Amino acid sequence: MLRKYCCDLSRLSRLARNSNRLVAILGIVVFPIVVGASTGRERLLDMQPLVVSYYWPIARENGNPMDFTMTSPNIIDVLSSDAHGSREVRAYWRKRGKVLLNRVYPFRKYATEEEVYEYFATNMVGADGISIDEVVAHRLTSERQRMLISVLRRLRAAFPDQLIFVWDASRWSAETALLAQGVRDYCDVVMLEVYRLQGPQDFRAFERRRSIIERYAPGIRTKTLIGIGDDKKTCMSTDKTCVQRLEAQVRFLGSVRQSADLRGVAIYAPIYFTIDGQQVLDKAIREAFGVNGASREGDSLRP
Repeated sequence: MLRKYCCDLSRLSRLARNSNRLVAILGIVVFPIVVGASTGRERLLDMQPLVVSYYWPIARENGNPMDFTMTSPNIIDVLSSDAHGSREVRAYWRKRGKVLLNRVYPFRKYATEEEVYEYFATNMVGADGISIDEVVAHRLTSERQRMLISVLRRLRAAFPDQLIFVWDASRWSAETALLAQGVRDYCDVVMLEVYRLQGPQDFRAFERRRSIIERYAPGIRTKTLIGIGDDKKTCMSTDKTCVQRLEAQVRFLGSVRQSADLRGVAIYAPIYFTIDGQQVLDKAIREAFGVNGASREGDSLRP
């Protein structure tokens, strides 16, 4: 489109002998390009670190998406349905600088490339992008791997200014290398699911996973986030123990953040914890990663 505008401007400049007339034309044509609203991808570049919340970072006691218990998450992963938040709720948080991603499930309901593409593309509407939950490459046939690569390629072409995040639980190998390269080329962030990270030994396991995907898709390392958390049953039945473990994980990650080139964390899933548990985890993230918790408009959320 920019090329079209440039061609139009060149043609108009030849026709316009009067410089004032040319200035007027430039003001009309160029101005919308320069000052257009920031896109999800542009906003992502401004966010350091990235803190992703699987579902709204609210306490299960009240379930109100307008009342965040945690202030550190700047990227929210929810379904597009009204059950996960009305248009008013989504507009409220986007206005305050939160990036909202509509969650999609590959091959859960749709089987053909066209069906998956239309499903993903529809979920781009009304959000900053999508979060694919999840890619398990070693469980996909070669046909489905090729299909997913094609879907990602088409999405990136159709939605160049929107985000594509991926939750990844793959055992990458030479057989899945092309899909790894497709994820690298067409997605913005890959969230490697580690979850039960205890300390340096487990972190080395994460580094091995990151080095493996980097081997098959050179350059993807810079797009990776570490996914931490636990399953719903564990978190809800032993909330205090689970939160204590996550707090220790976060503080450890903060201590190695610079040397390990960590862009942030993806949390699965704050909704499973109590208000007290969420606030403990939120404080650890803010202190370990230097997140101040304020919104872009400077609103004071929950301290």
